[in-house]
Amino acid sequence: MTDLHDGNPIFIECAICFGSKQRSRRSPGARICKNDGCKGELCRRRADGEDVAAHATLKEDAPEQMSCYTVKEVIGVSLCRVSSMNSRDKRAGRKRVHEDMCFAVRGGFGEDKDDAFIPNTRWVLLSELVKNVDKRELAALSKFAKALPERLKSAQQYLEEQRESDDE
Repeated sequence: MTDLHDGNPIFIECAICFGSKQRSRRSPGARICKNDGCKGELCRRRADGEDVAAHATLKEDAPEQMSCYTVKEVIGVSLCRVSSMNSRDKRAGRKRVHEDMCFAVRGGFGEDKDDAFIPNTRWVLLSELVKNVDKRELAALSKFAKALPERLKSAQQYLEEQRESDDE
């Protein structure tokens, strides 16, 4: 069942909060939800000359509510969505919260579990994955997490060796 706000689906593609504020889309074609904080942050970004479109993950013709229901592969993790941080938080940092964790997922996306899933790759909130994906498919998150330290160590070692060979 799709979560609703004011009788409309929660807009999980909000360029500011990615649905964490649990509000519906501000208006047809809008890149933000109805939360006043998201509106203020969008205005601030525009005033600062930031490329607002670069923060958005939405395509204009995308369905209003697309959730992840199947996971083929996990290809990334983010413990903090920088795009949802205000300028003070970017300078000073902020407390990490579970609601902010996202995974880059190759999987099947649809409007509900009975939909014909559209294959795609995108950042998905951990809360959405836990809510919509079968537990056996959630094992892909654990598999990715276990492999990550070795991948990072290997990549860092390779890059350090490349730097040393360039310095010679």
